[in-house]
Amino acid sequence: EEDLMAVQEQLQVELRKAGFSLISETWNSCYWHTDLELLLVVYVDDFKMSGPPGACKQAWAMIRSDLHI
Repeated sequence: EEDLMAVQEQLQVELRKAGFSLISETWNSCYWHTDLELLLVVYVDDFKMSGPPGACKQAWAMIRSDLHI
């Protein structure tokens, strides 16, 4: 369980670098990117993003550049 929490914390750090912020502390798997107007939901190793297509492509590139799972 501690390893999972460490991975989640690292994920939050990397997503913040890409411009995402948690929607709520109680919704700790939902992120919003204000500039790109994107919603990102993370569940274990599933990432689901919703928003303008061009912005999604840009955000995926930012996430992939920093995130190493």
